[in-house]
Amino acid sequence: MKLTQLLEVSKEMDREWPGLVSNYSKKLVEVYYKDGYWGKAKDELFTYITEYNRGDIEAFHDLKNRYDEEVWLRKREEVFNVLAEKRIDIKPLLAFEGLKDRLYDLLTTKINNDHGFAKFNIMEIGKYESVLRPEYNDKLLDLYVKLIWDTSEFAGGRPHYQEIVGFMRKIFDYPGGKERAKDMFERFQLRYSNRPAMMEELQVLYRDI
Repeated sequence: MKLTQLLEVSKEMDREWPGLVSNYSKKLVEVYYKDGYWGKAKDELFTYITEYNRGDIEAFHDLKNRYDEEVWLRKREEVFNVLAEKRIDIKPLLAFEGLKDRLYDLLTTKINNDHGFAKFNIMEIGKYESVLRPEYNDKLLDLYVKLIWDTSEFAGGRPHYQEIVGFMRKIFDYPGGKERAKDMFERFQLRYSNRPAMMEELQVLYRDI
């Protein structure tokens, strides 16, 4: 039995074992390319990205290299649509493709729908800000400020307040960021004067504003 046939049969026999099927599929792509079956290789790679190892960046890059630019623009939309239907996060792929507008829209939609997850969303912005900047400097700064305020609404121990100060430092690098941090500092002092640990941590930040 040829290797391609063996891998195809193995995929079917072990379909209830996702890890094995993913490995078979990846190997099958390699063998198809090696044997000159370009169409089958690309079809299998598409399946690998959308079914077996959903959203895999390396495989996505490989698939992109197999198409000319015009065809790729259509094929990547197929990938996006299939993954979106399966509720797979496509933000890493949008970032890879440099699709800043769509990335920002998806990021903000997620943030607006994730009430109560301010800390997580701050970290989520951090994943993609290098792609979105400098075009989205003002909007990202606004998002950071909003989420820092959301985070501050919850009282906690000293590590919580140190984390808030760390988030405030993140915006120093943005145009007007230090001014926004100073404004937050002053408003925090008025609003949370009954939180001594928070006030102490903020004083550390104040020296750098």
